[in-house]
Order: sequence, then structure tokens, then C-alpha cells
Amino acid sequence: MIIDEAQNLTPHEMEAILQRMGEGVRVIILGDSFQLDRKEEDLTYGWNGLVFALHALSGQPFMAHMHLTGHHRSKTAEVMRRLARSA
Repeated sequence: MIIDEAQNLTPHEMEAILQRMGEGVRVIILGDSFQLDRKEEDLTYGWNGLVFALHALSGQPFMAHMHLTGHHRSKTAEVMRRLARSA
């Protein structure tokens, strides 16, 4: 299962998805907390579905985490991303 744009899920939504995984299912969770599109009270750059999953599963023997530092979007997209970080 691939969950993309996971930063736009609430922690509750991410928890619900992960609790319903069947035996043998593997999940890849993708996202960027600084590209948060849903501006709701319970979603912030520091607390959203992506961050929740990372904290909840960190240290589990079946979990791996990769933090990518590069990007493959336009220069405009990178400027907007930096603006979001400073907000």
C-alpha cells in the first residue's frame, strides 16, 4: 500500500488506515510536512498524519525511515516551500 501526501492526513486518519492493514501488507508512507495543503486546526507542519506515523512506528523492528533532502520541482516550488517553513 502506498500512502502519498501523508502530511495532509490527520493523525486520526493515519491511525485508522494503519489499524486496518491486513497481515503481510507492506506500506510506504510518503510526504513532506512543509507542503501541508489542509489548513485545519488539528494539522500543523509539526503534527499531521506523516509525523504521527513516524513517531508511532519509530523504533519498531519492521520500520525504516528515509529523509530525502533534495527536490525535483521547480525553483518557484522551492521558494514557496521555504516560505512555508518560515511561517
